[in-house]
Amino acid sequence: MDKLIVIVGITGTQGNSVAQTFLSLPGWRVRGVTRNLSSTASQTLISQGTEMVVGDSGDRPSLIAAFQDAHAIYGLTDFWGPFFSPSTATIVSAKGQTTNEAAFDIEVVHGINIAEAAAQIPSLERVVYSSLADVKRWSGGKYTWVYHFDGKAKVVEYIKESLPDLAKKTSYLQIGEYVTNWNNNQVSLGQKKLPDGSFVLRKPHSGDARIPMIWVERDTGTFVKALVEAEPGKTLLGYGSLIGWREYMETWGRIVGVEAKFEQIKPEEYLKEWPENLAREVREGHLFHGEFGWHGGDPEVLHPNHFGIGGTSVEEYIRQADWTPMLEGRWKALM
Repeated sequence: MDKLIVIVGITGTQGNSVAQTFLSLPGWRVRGVTRNLSSTASQTLISQGTEMVVGDSGDRPSLIAAFQDAHAIYGLTDFWGPFFSPSTATIVSAKGQTTNEAAFDIEVVHGINIAEAAAQIPSLERVVYSSLADVKRWSGGKYTWVYHFDGKAKVVEYIKESLPDLAKKTSYLQIGEYVTNWNNNQVSLGQKKLPDGSFVLRKPHSGDARIPMIWVERDTGTFVKALVEAEPGKTLLGYGSLIGWREYMETWGRIVGVEAKFEQIKPEEYLKEWPENLAREVREGHLFHGEFGWHGGDPEVLHPNHFGIGGTSVEEYIRQADWTPMLEGRWKALM
């Protein structure tokens, strides 16, 4: 009988990559959890052979129903959805929180719901939870505003401390920097075109720290498959290249055929036009990565070569991407 993997967040980039990988594997069935069965993404997955069911990470009973008979679960939570949701403003007002704190709380609740629901499934053999570093811990309390990392780390802590039986079946995937983050709804989070036709990327650190970069759509499934097949209790850093931003810009300019450079700027200058709570969230993340690395030096973190696998290199991604909107200056860069 085929085994069943249930994917939370299946219509997103991580979840869809996991779905495509397991749909191609003999001996596996795929079930996806979604709030909207009629969406284009859901209907596409159904046409590919995925069983889609209604569920919500804010509704634990719906997750328990969705997880029935699962052998593996991929659990994913979201910080940025609640952060930008208008409904979060009501919570912020009622509790006197920042938007960051409210989004953190929502993400932690969703992660705990996934874990508690998974703990009730007798058939379960493996959970892979999409996590990130505990920035507050690994920076020694220096950086306290990287809520989109720390919320996921809080869920990991909960699993290990409160659900020991589930912890024995669980591994963790720390996803690196998305190589596609330059391409964000017509506004570039990456390099900026200057009047002389050259390009510059500005960050609030030296640009020398090696950052794990991943083509999420292509490679997440490969990393999840490795964790499902390996013994539990592993933490894998998912990436295709470990590369500093300075080297990234040199590589990008060489391949694309333009002059490109990296510049370090003062932290207070980085994203200064953004709302401060959003700017600080992103700024402290970059400062942490520049000083402590992506995972902060966590000794439990393993690299892809530990599992005999790899991902798509930054160079390969750059060569196939369509950079025309950026090269023509049609997109507004934020820095």
